[in-house]
Amino acid sequence: MAALEVIQSNLLATVPGPVGKFTGGISPGNPSAGTTGTSPTGLNLYTITTGDRVGAGFVTTLILLIVLGVAWWMIAEDGEKEKGSDGKGSDGKGNDGKEKSKP
Repeated sequence: MAALEVIQSNLLATVPGPVGKFTGGISPGNPSAGTTGTSPTGLNLYTITTGDRVGAGFVTTLILLIVLGVAWWMIAEDGEKEKGSDGKGSDGKGNDGKEKSKP
């Protein structure tokens, strides 16, 4: 990719800039071209009701809880990995394989 970037950067000075309304363009432009809408963007939007806002709140809360739950699941330690099924350490004696110093 680096070679292509170098070639493109070197060709940048040889290409004229974009053509617009004031720099030689002949098209008047129409932001709603190809649509039948009456708004400037060509999209007829619906009004947002209270039910829409409540539904969006529920969906947002659900997604947030899922993201937090997955993050907690990935970060939290699993107690079963540190202790065996009998509740003792990894060596079965309760000291997790560490030698205790004798007095």
